[in-house]
Amino acid sequence: GGESVWDFSVKNPAEYVNVGSSYIGTTGNRTMTFRTRLTRDQTKPNPNPGFYVVPGLTSFKLIPDYYSTRIGPFLETPPVRLQYVPACFVRTRLGTNKVNFGPILTSDVDNTFSRRIDFNVIADVNKSCNNGTFGNLLGSYTVSVTGGTTNYYLELPLKVSFILNNGGEASSDRKSILLYKESTSDKNGLQLEIKAPDGNPVTFNEASLPVNEFGIFQGAEGGGAWNIINTYQAVLSSTGEQVKTGKYSAQVTVKVDYY
Repeated sequence: GGESVWDFSVKNPAEYVNVGSSYIGTTGNRTMTFRTRLTRDQTKPNPNPGFYVVPGLTSFKLIPDYYSTRIGPFLETPPVRLQYVPACFVRTRLGTNKVNFGPILTSDVDNTFSRRIDFNVIADVNKSCNNGTFGNLLGSYTVSVTGGTTNYYLELPLKVSFILNNGGEASSDRKSILLYKESTSDKNGLQLEIKAPDGNPVTFNEASLPVNEFGIFQGAEGGGAWNIINTYQAVLSSTGEQVKTGKYSAQVTVKVDYY
């Protein structure tokens, strides 16, 4: 029983490590769990932007006794893709930075009231990021394999965040903004939704999970997809509460990032 750690971060790692306690009788059927962890050497400078592929390895071997026999199965570790991408790699742009629904008559606002305006969110590579140095992020990483070579390309999934700054409050499910009457914290009876290209409302504000998927930066031979344009729809509708007259506005920050 117990747990053993094989530490390769030291200058001279051990050639082997004992696993569990010794047995003086029959062991019966036993189950052993192996956990491998890949970490960066914190004593070294940050790596340059780029991505790398560690192929599947058979570097470890399980043997019953280090001194009496070396017969035992190899432990295989799966291939791992490492991608070091600068935080500023993705640039976000909007087709327009202002959505204006115009004046609303209180007599027009009922449960069926709705106004819709389309706008574009654009994500591309920030060429001024890291002084324009990206290593092989926009190219390929070549690995020698049996029978030739294999080229790997960057696969970078993107998410988009819609962060409310002022002018209202997010609903309990964060699917809409309950708008305020200007310069107050009084709800004015209107709400703002933003519909994704698939027609579903986005989730406002930051989230630990990528709730608003945007697309994928995808490298490929001879180029790749480094510019994504998605059309969203701002929808103004009634909350069902009494509508209050007066100006209203809400400020929302739109940010596309990788995850």
